Amino acid sequence: MLTTSCRKPSASSSLSLSTIVLFLCCFLHHDCYHFVHGARDFVDDGNEPPINPFLMDSPPWPMVHRSTYAQASSPYPGLMPEDDIKVDYEFAITIPGTLSYTSLDYAAGNRAIWYNNAVRVGKMDVSSRNDIKDIDNIFLGGPTDQVLSTAYSLLDVDGIYYHFYTSHVYAYTNALIGDVKSDIIEIRRLNLRTVPGLLKSERDLPVGLSITYDGYLAFATREGNLAIMTRTFTNIQIVNLGQGEEVSNGIACDEDGGIYVVTSKHMHRVQWNGSVLHMGWTADYEVGPEKQVGGRIGAGSGSTPSLMGTGADRDKFVVITDGQELMHIVLFWRDEIPHDWVPIGPGKDIRIAAEVPVRFGDINAKTSVSEQSLTVRGYGVMTVNNDYGFRGSASLPETVDLLRVTFTNLRRFAPYGAERFQWDPTTRRLRTVWANREVSCPNGIPSMSAASNMAYCIGQRNSVWTLEGMDWDTGESRFYKRLGLALRYNSFYSAIVVGPNREMASGTSSGIMRLTVS
Repeated sequence: MLTTSCRKPSASSSLSLSTIVLFLCCFLHHDCYHFVHGARDFVDDGNEPPINPFLMDSPPWPMVHRSTYAQASSPYPGLMPEDDIKVDYEFAITIPGTLSYTSLDYAAGNRAIWYNNAVRVGKMDVSSRNDIKDIDNIFLGGPTDQVLSTAYSLLDVDGIYYHFYTSHVYAYTNALIGDVKSDIIEIRRLNLRTVPGLLKSERDLPVGLSITYDGYLAFATREGNLAIMTRTFTNIQIVNLGQGEEVSNGIACDEDGGIYVVTSKHMHRVQWNGSVLHMGWTADYEVGPEKQVGGRIGAGSGSTPSLMGTGADRDKFVVITDGQELMHIVLFWRDEIPHDWVPIGPGKDIRIAAEVPVRFGDINAKTSVSEQSLTVRGYGVMTVNNDYGFRGSASLPETVDLLRVTFTNLRRFAPYGAERFQWDPTTRRLRTVWANREVSCPNGIPSMSAASNMAYCIGQRNSVWTLEGMDWDTGESRFYKRLGLALRYNSFYSAIVVGPNREMASGTSSGIMRLTVS
């Protein structure tokens, strides 16, 4: 196994045969990182989504939920039980909604993380193993109470970072081409209110952001439009998802032009054929009560649609959690419905392949809820509990409910439970694999590493914020790392992402936290 690093040997060292071979291979191979770390780190488990050629070639995490399949899982390794974990933190004023890793600048050995939040967009230097630091940031304006408009972003193949702030879409890049440590510059912006028919009211804002496999930006709006446009913000096409359909989650895209968005009323596939955007299919699901339990951001599903199943011979689904008081995992047939398929029950949409209750290990559970998107690998899917024990008030603004998430590490509000399910293509049934009733992942989006075979979340134990690692096969706790009581460790709806060299990172209530092997 080749473990020599890609660095120049010192003058006093001799050039071993392995080092010479390494340099030759790095010279011939376009991606030295993949070559050096591939055999040891990358796990080819057959479950990777097709590569989107218009996303940044950043193996770790170039966009929210990692890829346009929105699976929040990675073939690269995360932290392990035996690691001595070091925690670095950098202040960023408010919660960074999304972290996007750049690819490695091989000549200089540099890497950065782009981020945006409710007041600014910026870039952090994560090249050093010693600490992280802000490279540059641009102030966008005062804090917005429309948090969904700042929650999604992505980094494209040309190193351009796209994100929303209120009703605007922005594009930023490095001030010096190819230099990830240079300042950032705005290269374009568009006020979406100037686009006829796009935003339905003054309240309407963009929600969710993804990129098609032919390089178009795709996004939804809060009041139920789905749109695409070029990365230069032209050729905008719009599909109206229906009257009274609200969107409070991200979207997903597949390699066949399918764009998936769940609303407060339906699950939709919108189809892009390269020239025309049109409705594909619409399916009913159990949306539940109009006013959800505390911690939820909108009615209906609390999860971004995730795509399950890769390869020509696999069953293919779009997966969500529904809005019932006892939440269910719901699988929809993504493409053609099998000819011999019948509805799973009276009154159920025939496109539903499975609808299984989530009890988090409590067979007597009457309620369950999650605002976090699902973690998917292969035919496996995991969700975490976000029931804080209070219901949202119709008389209070949404931001008040969100602020309560600040205290979800405390005993009164802390939720407990994670559960994983598995689709069986032989029996065509979804079954529970395990439930962990002790783990607490209060408000952050979990992730999964196939190389480490673990699921991760920012958790809490006795009100102290932690990094939790659970065995993907059994659900057992493999390790936890105590972070601290301070708000700076509160993930506040951000995702824990798997970065390069087994490092991990998460947005927090006031900045960015990185965890590395000490």
